[in-house]
Amino acid sequence: RTIGLMFGDEKPSVADPLVLMFMNAHDVAIPLTLPRHPRGWWLYIDTAGDLRGNVRAPLPVGEAHVLQPRSLVLFRTRDVA
Repeated sequence: RTIGLMFGDEKPSVADPLVLMFMNAHDVAIPLTLPRHPRGWWLYIDTAGDLRGNVRAPLPVGEAHVLQPRSLVLFRTRDVA
């Protein structure tokens, strides 16, 4: 009842961003561990949260995210500094 999709080139040397989308149709929360990426990840959208407060929030490297029941999250690699 959960699906994850990755969009973009997986090679870290490519400057274009990677986008991860996860959807949870289940009625229980699912812990996610994001793939390691040298630039880290931004949480762009979490439909289970307050959409005004969770857009473009940085996630610490290696930190798990909980995919809430019946929700969608969208992550994007951080910009090159």
